Amino acid sequence: IPLPPLEEQRRIVARIEELMERIREARHLRQKAREDTERLWQATLADVFPRPGTALPPGWRWVKLGEVAKIYSGSPAPQNSEYFRDGHQPFVRVSDLSSADNNQISRTKDYLNDKAKSLRLKKAPKGTIVFPKSGAAILTNARAILEVDAFIVSHLAAIEVDGSLADRLWVFRWLQTVDMGQQIENPSYPSLRLSKIKQLVLPLPSLEEQRRIV
Repeated sequence: IPLPPLEEQRRIVARIEELMERIREARHLRQKAREDTERLWQATLADVFPRPGTALPPGWRWVKLGEVAKIYSGSPAPQNSEYFRDGHQPFVRVSDLSSADNNQISRTKDYLNDKAKSLRLKKAPKGTIVFPKSGAAILTNARAILEVDAFIVSHLAAIEVDGSLADRLWVFRWLQTVDMGQQIENPSYPSLRLSKIKQLVLPLPSLEEQRRIV
């Protein structure tokens, strides 16, 4: 190791500690800003979406999520690398949600090739909303909208909105008010029952009003 005189070592170390303190403060302020932003965002959403049991504006109604959307899970990920070699079909994993740009998934880490056709994997169309349905990732409340047709892993749930009944962005923004951690039945093995998710109720104005508010 490089070794200056003790006095110089202490001078350099003191400078490093001073800089590290600034870095710690910057990290603290950044975290506080994130928390403040999240609180403001949740307050904004709470102003838009009435809570179940409260009165609705004229022309609005309560519906179950399963009435306006098809809800399903993905397929187990292929274990053999031969299905991914030179692939061109997006395969969405839970980790892709954390790297989604503005809650939109247009690129994925993994891509399947034509050999995967024999596996009959579940494919979700562009515009589908995806979120974690098993594991600790549920607690992150991560959600994203597919910007491309894509295969999805079994650890993800998909919400395919019926566009004649609801606007997908309306459903997506409403979903951001739902704490999926509250829907977990067995904390020792975090998972969501899709039959229960289908029963979640959301407020539904006319399509025109949904789009205006969104």
